[in-house]
Amino acid sequence: MKFIVIDGLDGSGKDTQINLLAQTFKKQGKNVVVRSHPCDDNRYGRKSKAALLKTGKINHLLATVYFGLDAIRSVRKYSH
Repeated sequence: MKFIVIDGLDGSGKDTQINLLAQTFKKQGKNVVVRSHPCDDNRYGRKSKAALLKTGKINHLLATVYFGLDAIRSVRKYSH
């Protein structure tokens, strides 16, 4: 499994690039899974998203750990 990360500021074209890459790989007959993190389908993603959206004092280390656990969960879930 290949893992490609597209990162950037809001409005920078991430979704456009992801869709173009996904279409290209699908045309080549490859299986494609597109994930956006943090995800809402698990507790780590929900906690990470809540920390990102929270105003005021945030525990940045804890938010980073939750974000990482969310990404690791996706890799493990979709690895074949």
